Amino acid sequence: MDKIDADNQITQKINKKKKLFYIIGGIVILIIIIVIISSAGEDKESEIIQSPQQETKEKIQSEIKEYNLQFTAEHISNRTFRVIGTTDLPNGSKIHITIYDEDYFNYDDANPEWRFENLTYFGESTAVVGEKFDKTLTASEMEAPLKSDKYEVEVSFNPRAQATNIKDIVGADGEYLAGEFIKYSDVDDFVMLETSKLIELKK
Repeated sequence: MDKIDADNQITQKINKKKKLFYIIGGIVILIIIIVIISSAGEDKESEIIQSPQQETKEKIQSEIKEYNLQFTAEHISNRTFRVIGTTDLPNGSKIHITIYDEDYFNYDDANPEWRFENLTYFGESTAVVGEKFDKTLTASEMEAPLKSDKYEVEVSFNPRAQATNIKDIVGADGEYLAGEFIKYSDVDDFVMLETSKLIELKK
């Protein structure tokens, strides 16, 4: 009898351990299921939140728009010029201004030293703020000998020189730019905006 009781006690202990093992295993599985369900819910919620933003971004990226680029320019005094313009390009867009002799490109084959001493060519960049830009440029004597009476003022927008948020709107290669001011690059396959006008030096 003692041996049978001992065997029964051992069996009961084993059964208790099995039950405890099953209970712990069940709790672990339940926790795993809850975590998986919770993660799936968060991912779905994240997709719901992000989806409109992604759609909006795609809509902005695919919109081809005609952009305006107008400006006035004047010679202030000595080697100082001022350029004031308006545009519907996004705020923060980088606008480049270049000033050079009216016949600057007629002397491409001239002696480099002569070109350096006689031809004017300089420029600076500015940013669009509230659909406007305003830049005062002052050149050095080396940049601008100012030996001509008339000068070309060129205003341009290069999409490749822009910040990422601007590229998202106009296209990294200007693929969403349109209108009368677009110009196709002679060097690379991209589109930019450009306009220019002649001004005279103040006497």
